[in-house]
Amino acid sequence: MRGRRQDIAIRDDKIHRIGRDLDPAGHDTIGVPDTLVLRGPRPASSLDAGQMKRVGLIGCGAIGRPVARALLAGKAGSHSLAAVLARAPRDLDGFPVTDSADRFLAGGHELIIEAGGPAAFRALVPAALERCEVWAVSPIPLADPVLEREIRRISASTGHALRIAPGALAAFDGIATAMAGGLERLDVFIDLGAGEASEPELLFEGTAREVGLRFPEGVNVVIAAALAGPGLDATHVRVMRPPRGSGRTMGFTVRSRAGVFELMARPRVVRAEDIHTVAASLIAMLRRETAGIVIG
Repeated sequence: MRGRRQDIAIRDDKIHRIGRDLDPAGHDTIGVPDTLVLRGPRPASSLDAGQMKRVGLIGCGAIGRPVARALLAGKAGSHSLAAVLARAPRDLDGFPVTDSADRFLAGGHELIIEAGGPAAFRALVPAALERCEVWAVSPIPLADPVLEREIRRISASTGHALRIAPGALAAFDGIATAMAGGLERLDVFIDLGAGEASEPELLFEGTAREVGLRFPEGVNVVIAAALAGPGLDATHVRVMRPPRGSGRTMGFTVRSRAGVFELMARPRVVRAEDIHTVAASLIAMLRRETAGIVIG
């Protein structure tokens, strides 16, 4: 009996010492060779220039500026701002902004982000995709079947992907999941600016491709949703004008053999000093590239 008590005492003493070693409140940690310690991703500020991915940014407006500032501040994962292209040269927080597309495209970037609008997408994304991966927020021009085929050809030949940012409407992964699980139908709805009527009015109803060709602005999420799903010609869309004094809504309903998934968003007009939702989605994408744990 006495020997058993002695064994218990020795065991309890070992447990106490292990607990003390693991306690972060002022005690030393268990000695482990430094080569065996598992470390998380280092913050961008601790990475040298050779470890940072060089980013070229198209656009320096309400969407581009916050993205550029996040890159300059080291708050966009392991990415550094290499160049910014805008309509006119300027200075952004001490960083030079160029208006030369040729000089910009020759910059040897590892990633180019389009945040300049549909016209900039049409004019620059094909050439940018020839050089590196491209992220874009203005995919409306892809409603043009000739441009869509050209983008797909460039991607296939170079291996560079065109990635569309989710922007103001999240959960496109739900559409992609439905595609893999047996999609039956994708319906998208979107409001444009409020009108003067007291009731909502239907502006157009048709395919995503027809919407993209008919509306030059404000329907980027329609194109993105269709590309995540069955394509531009197989996605049904309703474009509405909300009544006077109403905010915008947008969303989709996806039906598959696994069930029905619905999403609705109510984006708001932000003040100049607030970050635009689309800019925030780009910054989140940049940070996600070096996250230790990734969802989706």
